[in-house]
Amino acid sequence: MTEKASESKDWSLALREKRPSPLGSTLFVGLRAADAVLQYHLLRQGWAHVAISALNGSTVPTTAAGPFGLTPYGTIISSLAVGASLKQGIWQTFISEQEMKPAAAVAIAAFNTLFNTANTLLSAWAWSSAAPTHLPPSASMADALLAAPALMAGVALFGVGIATELGAEIQRMRFKARPQNRGKPMGRNGS
Repeated sequence: MTEKASESKDWSLALREKRPSPLGSTLFVGLRAADAVLQYHLLRQGWAHVAISALNGSTVPTTAAGPFGLTPYGTIISSLAVGASLKQGIWQTFISEQEMKPAAAVAIAAFNTLFNTANTLLSAWAWSSAAPTHLPPSASMADALLAAPALMAGVALFGVGIATELGAEIQRMRFKARPQNRGKPMGRNGS
């Protein structure tokens, strides 16, 4: 094996070291939870409105006198961020065996937060929003979903995607836990 191939192999194995990483794991889960809070505040505090208005855009209403201070649409968008953060926290806490170094935790969380923020801003921007129009102030989340088929489809796809991803990770964990599968990638035969 050449020195370059050896370095490449060593690098890839270093990424997959199986050992506990309390600091990295705690940092990752904490930053992912903070991301959900940020997405909520982008909508609740009007920060999304300020950012979009600075670009000469118009926004859909996201704040209301409801239990979370958001419209049903804003609550749905905020809930998507909570769901994604929760799924990643479950994965890191209960499923992943790989070491999560603090630098990796920060990088992955920053990447997720960047894209979640872009999605939150796009969901609040009237030009790209799937928000239902003409709902009464007393409307529920179900009313919002039923009034906007694109929103309903997006929420359904999100739910199926998150459930599929989590289910696949649980299946992989169970496969790897069997002694006869140690060191093997998952095969086509489902063993």
